[in-house]
Amino acid sequence: MPEAVYFVTGSMGCLGAWTLYHLQRTGKRAIGFDLSADRARLHLLLSPEAQNDLVLRQGDLTDFAQVRSAMAENAVTHVIHLAALQVRHVTYASSVAVYSNASDYPYCLLPHDAPLMPRTLYGVYKQANEGTARLYWQDHGSAARRCVHTRSTV
Repeated sequence: MPEAVYFVTGSMGCLGAWTLYHLQRTGKRAIGFDLSADRARLHLLLSPEAQNDLVLRQGDLTDFAQVRSAMAENAVTHVIHLAALQVRHVTYASSVAVYSNASDYPYCLLPHDAPLMPRTLYGVYKQANEGTARLYWQDHGSAARRCVHTRSTV
């Protein structure tokens, strides 16, 4: 069985740096991959000598050739994906599962602002994602839009 090699995207971020720290401290091979080369967080956690045990690769996660090359060159067996893509426009597609049963609503065509009452884990998950999208728009002012399916109760 080949040695485990962990590829950590977003490795210069808070969670990424801590992940590299724990992998390094437990003797695991770790490859850090991040758009940033700023090691400020790593310097708080690992000495320069300890950082020498890591392979740190600066690259763009949206460039498939860079990702593939870094993974192939290091015989990666595991991926820990912590990178966040920074985008200007986000469209989030929700689901009718965020609503309840048709009999729980007094209208025959469900309006977009009908009360959310999910009855499945999937519906709760989609509702949580709607909250994430709403707060992302609030915090970053992106052109996030909510798209849900309307349904007829007839």
